[in-house]
Amino acid sequence: MLTELEGEGYLDQGITLLRRRVDQASRQRRVKQLLESATRYFEANEYPLALRKIQESLELDPANTDALSLKSRVERERREKKIDEWIQLARQHLANQAFHQSREALDNVLKIKPNDTAALGLLAEVDRSEKDFAKTRQKKSSLYEAAVQAWERGEVTAALSKLDVLMVFERENPESDSERSNTYQVFYNRVRSEHDELKNSYEQARRDLSAENF
Repeated sequence: MLTELEGEGYLDQGITLLRRRVDQASRQRRVKQLLESATRYFEANEYPLALRKIQESLELDPANTDALSLKSRVERERREKKIDEWIQLARQHLANQAFHQSREALDNVLKIKPNDTAALGLLAEVDRSEKDFAKTRQKKSSLYEAAVQAWERGEVTAALSKLDVLMVFERENPESDSERSNTYQVFYNRVRSEHDELKNSYEQARRDLSAENF
């Protein structure tokens, strides 16, 4: 109706003021609709969609306190959720002995929240686990090399003794490198088989001796 009046040439201050009020009411109504939509997306954890609706409302009313408050809530909630996801990912990588990937996930957390206690504590755990893993791997490697040398000298029992210790380490701290783990297992099976054959031959010899089956 105002447009028709203006189109017919009516120039009245009342019309101008009324149009201003109408435009403002229309804008406020649209802002309210956008914020209601943003709230629904927020409650459904659809953070990008919620932020998009909030941004549209701020374009209409940049100083709207409800929009600014909701934006702060959404960004904070999205940030906390992302932090939780990265920490869970870091724990998974740590369990798989993927220390570099675990540290990268925690670095992402600390970029957002430098003083996050969970991330800092887990980062310290990653450092300790990596050092322990390196020590254990070195110990297993040394036992393997010693077992190989003993076996090459014909000292099968000594070789098996070292491999028994190695396999205990391997069960308690499995190798992330399947090829290395397989090498240990194959050599252990070989030495164990040869040791058992020697033991069986020795016991058979004792039985033959007792039976005077010289």
